[in-house]
Amino acid sequence: MCCNKTTLNILELGAGTALPSIFSAMLGHSVLITDIKKNFNLIKDNIELNKLNENQGVKADTFFWESHDDINKIKDTSPVFDVIIGSELIYMEEYFDDLINVLASFSNSETLIILSFKIRHPDIIKSFFNKFSQVFSYNYIDDDLLLKYYPLKNKLKLILAKKIENK
Repeated sequence: MCCNKTTLNILELGAGTALPSIFSAMLGHSVLITDIKKNFNLIKDNIELNKLNENQGVKADTFFWESHDDINKIKDTSPVFDVIIGSELIYMEEYFDDLINVLASFSNSETLIILSFKIRHPDIIKSFFNKFSQVFSYNYIDDDLLLKYYPLKNKLKLILAKKIENK
């Protein structure tokens, strides 16, 4: 399993404020924080506000999932991650194939993938998981456990996934 190591190599997709990555870096893990260009200044500002830098294992970069150049740029430095995290990434069907490709490109059967999302359109979520389940096995975190730590009843879901061997 991924998490027996003391220092993890973590990729955050669509980071927004980058809070999970910043917290992970403060715990001593190596993180690559990614998002689209329009959100990148917020990430950089939050990294600086928390007095983190590359010497502490923190890197940030713009990343477009559909860009083979961006995928190859990351693969050149970090071909596989121990953990991949993402929040609110499952909402635009036109990017599902790109997202699944990115997750598959940077993971192996030992990589822990953590995705959180709100169910706004059940048909869209179902469509995503029909494709996702061809490459990854996954489990939902129990709703009662989520409500204990996140008591808003807004249909927040959290999954833990692993790449299926040889996919």
